[in-house]
Amino acid sequence: MAVCGLTRDSHRLPIPLLYSFSDEKPGLRNNVRIFEAGVKLLLNTIKKRDPVIMLVGKGDVVYAYFGRQEDFDLLESLGVQVAGRIVLARYGEIFRGNIAATAERLGAVGLVLYADPQQYAPLGEEAVYPNTVYMPPSGAADGTVFLDDGDPLTRFYPAINSAYRMPESEASLPTIPITPISYRDASQILRSVVIRMFLFGGE
Repeated sequence: MAVCGLTRDSHRLPIPLLYSFSDEKPGLRNNVRIFEAGVKLLLNTIKKRDPVIMLVGKGDVVYAYFGRQEDFDLLESLGVQVAGRIVLARYGEIFRGNIAATAERLGAVGLVLYADPQQYAPLGEEAVYPNTVYMPPSGAADGTVFLDDGDPLTRFYPAINSAYRMPESEASLPTIPITPISYRDASQILRSVVIRMFLFGGE
């Protein structure tokens, strides 16, 4: 405001918001890891900044397409279990918060989201940022998974100092780890899922 000359009768008001940003320490950054036989590390994704829920989830990966209810219904009809597994889903059809809510309700232990190049780089990997507006292979789409509006502890109201704040345990927050990754990293996860299906006849 001062830059615009609006200094009269104006002041700064600090507002305590509930953030889910990670600590800057490397050991606390979110990442997705793939292990072979639980030992050999095949993939380790670390982003510079991780505005996501800081939790830990371990399990096999199940691919849920766009993460819609019909996609999870299809998995169930094929005998693919979601409970106890990490769901991999792509953006593009529904709000990421709805994907998270459904995955959590079905017992998933984690959710990994990515922007598929079919929607986010439709002209090919060469026609991406900075040459065009489309997402490059290393890009990841961050965003909220909160299903309500405003600060989670003061839903629908400004999070000013005097506002009533509900306990975090009562807020509509995800209880499973959720992180976005690039479609370059997602392709490696998908490749490992397909290889597992063909080699071991698994789900």
